[in-house]
Amino acid sequence: MKAASVIEAILIPLAGVLVLLATVARIDSHEELVGIRVLDVTIGLMLAVSFVLAREVKPVRRRTTVIVALVIWSVASGFLVWWHELQVYARTTGAERAMTDYRIRETYKALKAYSRDCGSFPSDEKGLDALRENPGLAQWKGPYIPYDEPLIDVWGHRLQYALRDNWPVVWSCGKDAISGTKDDINMDYEETPGAR
Repeated sequence: MKAASVIEAILIPLAGVLVLLATVARIDSHEELVGIRVLDVTIGLMLAVSFVLAREVKPVRRRTTVIVALVIWSVASGFLVWWHELQVYARTTGAERAMTDYRIRETYKALKAYSRDCGSFPSDEKGLDALRENPGLAQWKGPYIPYDEPLIDVWGHRLQYALRDNWPVVWSCGKDAISGTKDDINMDYEETPGAR
């Protein structure tokens, strides 16, 4: 048995197992993604080398074999890298949105309690700080949000507050920290459970 046949007999099943493991691997963070990218490229390379070893390389077809091997490497590695990037994007984007939604809902609940005690919502000037520090009102029974609960979104930006037509509006500027862009996270006061 030729050495190439032995290597091929080992590489093909090993690459198959690695492809299976790589496609079902759960990648939750960007840090884990860095390590798995190396594995993705290595698996593609193993498949390409297996293809080359499986062919009876003849001088006339050597160029075709190399081109096909490069295509196999690119497609296999590209698919695995794309798959893992998609996993991390889906997990982190959803989690960031959910945590920011939660913080906005909790802020609306605190605003409801503040309004019940004080008779109105905080002014734009007092803002969300009125939920933690008495703005000089005798009826104030706060803090309405504990100091250990942040009034920031998951990117570390302060939640925005405005009083519009005597109704509070709380939103996150999103990852770009610029209000009014498509990544803003908004939630209506009326739709927030416990806010009415």
